[in-house]
Amino acid sequence: MINNRTLAPTKEEIEELQQFYNEGNSLRKTQAKFGRCRATLIRYLTTRSPKNISEEERKKRNVNKVVRWRQRAKQKLVEYKGGKCQVCGYNKYIGNLAFHHKNPAEKDFTITGKSWALNKLLKEVDKCELLCHNCHGEIHAGLVTI
Repeated sequence: MINNRTLAPTKEEIEELQQFYNEGNSLRKTQAKFGRCRATLIRYLTTRSPKNISEEERKKRNVNKVVRWRQRAKQKLVEYKGGKCQVCGYNKYIGNLAFHHKNPAEKDFTITGKSWALNKLLKEVDKCELLCHNCHGEIHAGLVTI
């Protein structure tokens, strides 16, 4: 028995694939929906090639990729440190959590806004406490100690 997915797509299937892809769906979503491998899609579809985009659009995409990577990295780092403020237990919004260096003299770099390798970030996070912005401010004001 031959699996029809190993055969080249028909003209009608290529049109259906192209239409789905042109609606703004990614190659990954097209793969999932139609059960075709990435190489087949690239071979038969007219894809949105980064070569055909403006310099401004390329920069915008790169900025978005970096932002998404930093968000994923922060999520992993927050989970690594317990997922909540180590003083009050706040855990509602990840954007309100910060990494406070226990000993500023041991600080190699600030964690926020860096795109270092995750293992390098983990080593720096080991020198920190995870705090909400309120507790972080109170520690710097001398109102709370950890």
